[in-house]
Amino acid sequence: MVRRNQRRHVRKPFEATIRIGWLDARGTDKSALTRSFDISESGLSFELWDPLPIRADVSVRGDKLGLQARGTVRSCAHKGAKYSIGIEFVGGYRWRAPNEEIRRALEESEMLTV
Repeated sequence: MVRRNQRRHVRKPFEATIRIGWLDARGTDKSALTRSFDISESGLSFELWDPLPIRADVSVRGDKLGLQARGTVRSCAHKGAKYSIGIEFVGGYRWRAPNEEIRRALEESEMLTV
């Protein structure tokens, strides 16, 4: 079976420290400091020690990325000792590079066109 890429926007690698927040199965607030691995205007991916259920709500904040948004878990896959989590931003949020340094790095990775 061939899986189609159903993303609306291409994600390109870009690492930055981000804070993730979510509710666990018991309804307890959880948070973790981790790194983003890729980002697009409609979502991003990161790794956690804990799996997150598909459709779980998460908050994400990355100061360097100029990112403060909510998202929904779209994928969660076991990857070594951690889980690779992919989220889609919700509420019509679209991420844009916050400054020239970030914009240049993304252009170099061919995520943004000049």
